[in-house]
Amino acid sequence: MAPHAVAETTISCTITQPRPWSATDPYLYDVVVTVMCGTMDPDVTALRYGIRTVATSPREGLLINGTPVLLRGACIHHDNGVLGAREYREAAARRIRILKENGYNAIRSSHNPASSAILDECDRQGMYVINEFTDMWTRHKLAGDYASDFVHNWKHDLKDMVMHSCNHPSIVAWSVGNEIAETSRPDGIALNRTLVEHCHRLDPSRPVTNAINFLFNVVGPERVSAATGDAADPQSNTQDRKTKEPSGAGVAALNHLMNAMEKLVRIATNGFLGDRSTRDVFADLDIAGYNYGSGRYRKDARRYPRRIILGSETYPDDIVTNWNIAKSIPQVIGDFQWAGWDYIGEAGLAVTDRSSEHGGLLSFPARFAGCPLIDIIGFSQPLTHLNAIAWGFEHGPYLAVVPPANPQGTTRWRNQELVRSWTWPVPEGTPLTVTAFSRGSRIVFRANGKIVCERAIRRSDHHRIQVSIPYSFGELVATSYGANGREIGRDTLVRCGSQTKLVLRQEDRLTEDSITFVAIRFEDENGRVRTDGDQRVTLTIDGPGRILGAGSAQPISPEGFTSNAFTTYRGRGIAVVEIQESQEPTTLIAAAANGASFSLVLR
Repeated sequence: MAPHAVAETTISCTITQPRPWSATDPYLYDVVVTVMCGTMDPDVTALRYGIRTVATSPREGLLINGTPVLLRGACIHHDNGVLGAREYREAAARRIRILKENGYNAIRSSHNPASSAILDECDRQGMYVINEFTDMWTRHKLAGDYASDFVHNWKHDLKDMVMHSCNHPSIVAWSVGNEIAETSRPDGIALNRTLVEHCHRLDPSRPVTNAINFLFNVVGPERVSAATGDAADPQSNTQDRKTKEPSGAGVAALNHLMNAMEKLVRIATNGFLGDRSTRDVFADLDIAGYNYGSGRYRKDARRYPRRIILGSETYPDDIVTNWNIAKSIPQVIGDFQWAGWDYIGEAGLAVTDRSSEHGGLLSFPARFAGCPLIDIIGFSQPLTHLNAIAWGFEHGPYLAVVPPANPQGTTRWRNQELVRSWTWPVPEGTPLTVTAFSRGSRIVFRANGKIVCERAIRRSDHHRIQVSIPYSFGELVATSYGANGREIGRDTLVRCGSQTKLVLRQEDRLTEDSITFVAIRFEDENGRVRTDGDQRVTLTIDGPGRILGAGSAQPISPEGFTSNAFTTYRGRGIAVVEIQESQEPTTLIAAAANGASFSLVLR
C-alpha cells in the first residue's frame, strides 16, 4: 500500500471578544481539531490554548496584550530535589504554585527546555516563561556535555524545542544560550545570529534572547576553554576531542573568580571591555540578556536607546537595586534571580562556609547549591521577604537571625545565612546579629517588652538593616514606623517551648494514582518549628503506596534521597509518596531518634 500523502493546511476561526491570557488572568480555551478522511475514523486532537500578544518597545518595555509588564523572575533548574531528575505533574504544579505564592511571575528554564508538565502548569496558573535552549555551543564546559553534539544537532534540536512548546501562551521569549563565551568572537557572533534567525523563522511571534555573562566574554572563549581543558578548534569534530574535555574545575574557578574577586570582575564587566565584548552579539538579539551585569543597566540604556535589557541572571541580594532600576528605565524589563529554587549540583555555590578546595564549589558530601530563596524542599527562606518588600507586596518588618554557632563567610549568591528563629543554644545575654527587612523609616526592637535597640532605615540600606541584640528567653518584637511616625507593621520571634513533637502534614489532596508531598517538622507545644534540634527520622508505609523520595534541605550531607531515613535540617524535611489505586488506606509513619512518632493517613 502506498504511504498516505502528508498535507499541510491552515484553518481560520473567529473568536468574538476574546479573553486574553496573562499571568494575572491565565484564561485558557479548549481547542479541539478533528480531521476526517472518507470513511476512516476521524483523527482528533485536543489542546488548551491561550490568546495573548507579546511585543517589546524601548519606550514601554515588555508588552503583554499591549500592557507593560515587569518580569519578577526566578531561574530554575530541571531537577525536583528529592525526586531527582524525573518530572511529575504534581511536582511541577507544586513548584509553580510555590513560586507564585512568593511573588514571582516568571521563570527562566536554565539551562535547558522546560518540561511539558512545567509549561502546562505555567499556562494554567499564570507564569511567564523564558524557554532556554542550552548551556553550551561548540566549546565544552563539562566532560560529555552537549558541545560534543552541538555542531551536528543544534538545528534539529532547536526546532524540536520551538515546535514542541510554541502553543504554550506562558512562553514569552526564547533563549538560545547561557554564558556562551564564543559570542565575544566573530564566529560566535555569526552563530548567534544564525540561531536567532532560525527561531524567528520557526516562530515570528516571540522575541529571542541570549543570557550573556560579561566576565566570560571579557575573558574570551580561549581562556574559558583553557580553564576547562578544551583548547581545541571549536569548529572541529567534537568527537575527536574526547581526551581534551574538561573536568569541571575550570568552571568552578570562574565561579570563584566572580565571588572572590568582585572588584576586578566589576571593572572588567562594567567598563569598556564589557561593552566591546558584548555589543555585537546584543545587536542581533530582540532582548539583551545580562548575566551579572546590572552595573551596566543605566549606562547601556543611554548608549543604546533601542536596546531591550533583561537581568537574565542576578545575585539575590541585589534585588532592591535592580528592581528600582527596572521601575525607572523602561528598557530594563525585569530581573531573574539565581536561583529562585535551590538545585542539585554546583554544590556549595551559595553556602557561607567557604572551606572549599575548588574556589566556591564544595566536594562531597556537598550536594546542593544552597541558594537563599526557596530551598530544595520548597520552603521559603527569609530573603524571599526582601523580594516581596522590593516588589511592593509587603511593608515588613520581617525578622531573621544569623546563626551564632556557624562559621560565617560570604558568597555573592548568599550574603549571609539567615534563619527565622529565636531559639538558640546560647546563654542569655549572648549578642545575636538580627536582620530586619522593612519599607519603613525606623524600627524599634523590644525584648520581652523592653526597648533594646532603635534604628533609622536609610535609603542606602535598601530596606535591610542589621543590629546586635542580647539574646533573651521569651520574645523579640520589631515595630516599623513610616516617615510620618505611624506604625506600619510589626513582627515577632518567640523562643520555642520545652516540648518537642514530630508532626506530619500532607500538602495536597490525593487523586487517583498520584503522588503527594508530606511536610515533616519538629515543633514545640505551640506549633512553632524547632530549628535547634535536628534528628534522624525513619519512614515506613502501611498500605498501597511507596516513598519516592525523602530528605531535607541541608546542602552538605552524605545522605541520599532514596532511603527511608534522613536527618532533618532546621527542623524540617519532606517525603514524597506515590499512591496506587486501591480501596485500602495508605498511612505514612515517621519515627524519630528521640522516640517521637507520628502516623498520617494520606487522603
